Amino acid sequence: MYPLRLENAEGIQARRGVHGQLEVPRMPGVQGAGEGVPPRLGDSEGLPQRRHRQGDRQEGPKSLNRVAFPPAMDLPILIINFKAYGEAAGRRSLDIAKAAERVARELGVNIAVAPGHLELALVAQSVEIPVYAQGADAESPGARTAHVAVDNVKEAGASGLILNHSEAPLRLNDLAGLIARARGVGLDVVACAPDPRISLAAAALGPHAVAVEPPELIGTGRAVSRYKPEAIVETVELVRRHFPEVAVITGAGIESGEDVEAALRLGTKGVLLASAAVKAKDHYAKILELAKPLAGR
Repeated sequence: MYPLRLENAEGIQARRGVHGQLEVPRMPGVQGAGEGVPPRLGDSEGLPQRRHRQGDRQEGPKSLNRVAFPPAMDLPILIINFKAYGEAAGRRSLDIAKAAERVARELGVNIAVAPGHLELALVAQSVEIPVYAQGADAESPGARTAHVAVDNVKEAGASGLILNHSEAPLRLNDLAGLIARARGVGLDVVACAPDPRISLAAAALGPHAVAVEPPELIGTGRAVSRYKPEAIVETVELVRRHFPEVAVITGAGIESGEDVEAALRLGTKGVLLASAAVKAKDHYAKILELAKPLAGR
């Protein structure tokens, strides 16, 4: 079972509490959510302008009592998750990362790569495009054998962090703590969610972006933008209404430039994908195809 799956999500929405803190109503069926009220997220005074696309800034909302975000991730964005594919192991990860960097420079678009933990430092030292970690553990630095703390991935050179992917799901309280810690050390934060309602719950925790990814489509070649567009439309509508400073991206089954174009037309600010780029015979050519729809947006 996906740890953040909602059994009964009717009417979920963020609201202001009596003391000004953000609250999410009690959500039956949310594992680890307790009463469904996340910790106070801070004060919105001095909230920096959020960049929704390169060169285009807009003010963050001042009506919600929210934490001040660090400088926003550049949007729209193509994020390539290397997962644990053999094609991206060791120095092979550099071939993909450098192909992505070449495309980003040629098209003038935003591309981030997410290598495995073992390749993270190598890739971060070798390219100038953003390098994201695929995840982190909730434990703080210290005597934590075999754990990877947020601070560790930051020190390794990561500029962003992907959290709660369906292949590495988190309890809600751990997700909240990781988002806060990652934001605190200046990382871009992308929180994955399987459907619109859980995307809204994740957005309440304050990531820079939520990535709606129906898990049944991941790795199938059946693009969410073509086979489940309603999930994207509803997520964009919900998150934009309640948390307009949080961007919505999407993923699952994205295989072609047409899939990316369709996702952008549905209102997303980018895509998160993996096998289409990582397993391609010609990484440069495939990434170029996937990134072209971002150009000029």
